[in-house]
Amino acid sequence: MLPSAHFFMVIIIWYVFYVLKIHIKMMFLVMLISGFLIDLDILFTREHRRSPFHNFLFWAIISIFLSFTSLMYSLSLIASFTVHIILDSIDWGVYPFYPISKKSLGLRILAKKTNLDPQKESIITFIKANLSDKRIMLLEITIDAIGLVILAHVINQIGFFEFLMD
Repeated sequence: MLPSAHFFMVIIIWYVFYVLKIHIKMMFLVMLISGFLIDLDILFTREHRRSPFHNFLFWAIISIFLSFTSLMYSLSLIASFTVHIILDSIDWGVYPFYPISKKSLGLRILAKKTNLDPQKESIITFIKANLSDKRIMLLEITIDAIGLVILAHVINQIGFFEFLMD
């Protein structure tokens, strides 16, 4: 999925926590940062989703250490990571137990339609493939629209800086 879907999905999940009154100060920032940290592996490897950043064990360890600071930070990290992995599993699939298991999991809608090779193709080629699939684009647009409406509503109700710090 594209970064916008990850960003707005974090907003949607944060809002669910917020409505349920399960939140603490800075929780949104923890969720947002963790939601994007996962994709930092693109800077280090062409095997984007086979790195520790897309691995359950890696984030479980980080979450355990974060829980010593705050259980809510740990829960928000787990929520962000889980949603990110679910979204990534829809288009190309993920390797959440790599290197223990080299099996790709998920719907893999685009992976089934194309023979793109992460070792040979650029990230731009993969983005173009995402943009060309109607089902993926419908999902992206839906997530982005819902997230944008929630973001606008929350900022209108409590203000931008209060939103970030609440």
